[in-house]
Amino acid sequence: AEEAGIPMALHANSTPVAWMACVHCAAATENFLCLEHHNVDNPWWEGLVKLTGSQPLITKGFANVPLDAPGLGIELNDDNVKAMMSKGAKYFEPTPEWDYPGRSYDKLWI
Repeated sequence: AEEAGIPMALHANSTPVAWMACVHCAAATENFLCLEHHNVDNPWWEGLVKLTGSQPLITKGFANVPLDAPGLGIELNDDNVKAMMSKGAKYFEPTPEWDYPGRSYDKLWI
């Protein structure tokens, strides 16, 4: 699409962590048009993370791209994440089902 000059619209119906990965991808793409954000009306979504600087995630409809912080430039807000977890779920609980090299559990339907 970039070589043909076709604008690219990214779809992000995701957590704020995955959304910030999309923000960084968009910022590094010449033909970026827009990044869909499906949690605009979700009152707790933005509170799950915070930018490592003083800016909010979004200002006047535009994503702030942290350029002076490591990684995605965000930190988890542990208290808010824990408050939104399913009843009985544990924070960063072990996931031994993913510990088998060469085994992909997301393709069991094949």
